[in-house]
Amino acid sequence: MWKNVRIAFLLFVLAAVAIHGWLDRIATQSWKETLWVGIFPLNGDGTPMAQQYVAGLTVKEFSGIEEFFARESHRYRVRIEQPVHTELYPQGAALPPEIERTPDRSASRGGA
Repeated sequence: MWKNVRIAFLLFVLAAVAIHGWLDRIATQSWKETLWVGIFPLNGDGTPMAQQYVAGLTVKEFSGIEEFFARESHRYRVRIEQPVHTELYPQGAALPPEIERTPDRSASRGGA
């Protein structure tokens, strides 16, 4: 009995996650609401010069992103005043994980 309850619960969770992902995709591709883009600056090389640059960033420096999407939205007849809104968040404390250095064999075969 408990085995069936656990399986039913896990299937419910799986279905909920799948539906949430599907709704997320539809919401971002329908362009009915503004898409919020979060920018998290990182000091990738750890140098003081890069830290000074990252510390001096403002949201105005990313206004080109909003302008580009506003211009292109008119071109593609998207009826939304501000299709993208950029938000600058505080500098991240940790860098993302390193990318594996081994070559991807599927890329050399033209995908697979």
